[in-house]
Amino acid sequence: MLRQACLLLVAGALVGCESSGTTESTQRAAFAAQLRYPQNIKPATDLAVTALVNRDSGTIELLNASAKPVNDVNIWVNSTYVVHVDSIPASGITTVRRSQFFDSGGNSLGTQDAIINKVELEMAHQLYTVQGPVFTG
Repeated sequence: MLRQACLLLVAGALVGCESSGTTESTQRAAFAAQLRYPQNIKPATDLAVTALVNRDSGTIELLNASAKPVNDVNIWVNSTYVVHVDSIPASGITTVRRSQFFDSGGNSLGTQDAIINKVELEMAHQLYTVQGPVFTG
């Protein structure tokens, strides 16, 4: 709790003197510090989403093959790094950069040499395993 409060204080203090990208990273780090991976939920496998990891560009593309959008979702990588996205459109793609994922300690996946071996989506108090990851680039 104290660590979360400190992260929020630091984020608030730095907002006025940082660039937009750095402020966004600080906010994402504070968001990740508040979350815990939902270990007590058995992941479902009935979501038609595939993760494509592009090693060259440092991105993860989430391809939604269903006719319904996936909304208000936390994307978990390796049960450690998380980012929130508003939507993965129906029959569409959402792209996120490794640098947008943070762990509870404020570390960006973009600065780590971690191999991405698991991608999961958390939404509406449910955890979903996606297909892949499939590596490109």
